[in-house]
Amino acid sequence: MLIRWFIVLSLLCAAPGFAHSEPSGAAQTIDGDTLNMDGQVINLFAVAAPGADQVCREWAHRGERSYQCGAHARAFLASLIAGAWVECVREDTDADADTKTTASTASTEATATCYVAGRDLGLALVQAGWALAARNQSSRYVGWENAARRAKLGLWAGSFTQPGRIRIKP
Repeated sequence: MLIRWFIVLSLLCAAPGFAHSEPSGAAQTIDGDTLNMDGQVINLFAVAAPGADQVCREWAHRGERSYQCGAHARAFLASLIAGAWVECVREDTDADADTKTTASTASTEATATCYVAGRDLGLALVQAGWALAARNQSSRYVGWENAARRAKLGLWAGSFTQPGRIRIKP
């Protein structure tokens, strides 16, 4: 009987994903698509928001004017998580495949879909027009991006350089 329990426990410990607990807790924004949760960097899955200092153009009364779209995207994400418990579900991506870790060498960066009270943060960003669907990761938010574009929401109210994340591998 003791041997059976040992085998069951061994199999559970070897199960994929067992070594990583799903990130959850209070979070702070780093930029429009990145959170800091207790020292761990969480990149929101399948979205690309402007960098924290990115400048875009929007139509004003007398033509186009510059504005801090990266700061707007970050502020929108901050408003979604303010004082809330954030729950994330890790997503496997090609970029993460190169940095797979075990429990003894836990990574300080993860890609995840995160929720506040059941609301998908990536979806909320794309619906409001403050992030684009990252098609290189998933087509999950493409329809919502198209709707935000048609409604001229957020970034779509003017012109911008397409946001994206450049990853430098150590």
